[in-house]
Amino acid sequence: MKFIQAIRLKFCRLFVRRAVLHCIGDSHIQNFECLARESLLQQTDLHFCIVPGATNLGLANPHSQTRAMPIFMEYLGKVSSSEHVVFCLGEVDCGFVIWYRADKHGTSIKQQFELSLTNYFGLIEACLKKLPPASVIVCSTPLPTIPDHQLVKGEVANKRLAIRATQKERTALAIDYNQRLNEFCKRRGLRYLDLQQETLDKQTGVVAKSFLNDDPLDHHLEPKKMARLIAIKLERIGLY
Repeated sequence: MKFIQAIRLKFCRLFVRRAVLHCIGDSHIQNFECLARESLLQQTDLHFCIVPGATNLGLANPHSQTRAMPIFMEYLGKVSSSEHVVFCLGEVDCGFVIWYRADKHGTSIKQQFELSLTNYFGLIEACLKKLPPASVIVCSTPLPTIPDHQLVKGEVANKRLAIRATQKERTALAIDYNQRLNEFCKRRGLRYLDLQQETLDKQTGVVAKSFLNDDPLDHHLEPKKMARLIAIKLERIGLY
């Protein structure tokens, strides 16, 4: 009996349709890489297009250092219309670039905020020319992790010393950014992967300490915890 059940299970697996999920974004896509390493999505094949340091404000600049837009567009050109895409961008914008550009160019935070979102929406709309809305997922922008007074500063923290915005201010901007992403997804019929609710400490107004990276020099959230959270959220919104 057990032998017959094992044969049936093996036979069924041969015909179970596996979802294909392409994870596109900046270095925070490492949480999705951890998802693959930990085998947390049994019926999903994950593929990655990662551009470290990519910003939404830089997407419209063909001469940007990261060349994020042409890299993303080239990758999207190879994605099948039957597959899925998840975007994860915006942390660098909310945590640094929006503030830096507003000060450098003498513009308002709001202007840079809107420009960043416009560029991001443009990338997603380009993807929608190939994929149906139900196949596109937008992940909430990770909350800023670099505190106002960090005694030991890593490379990223040192680069961001040029702005005066506090962690609470940067977090508030990221929350507003995520609200706009969520609204955009609702208008366009996309799925929104909300990771903010669990990672925000509502008492302090900044990211929950339990999600901080074990390495104080690493500004990314703790990948294994994030991977487990992502797996739960993806299961809820469904890929099949």
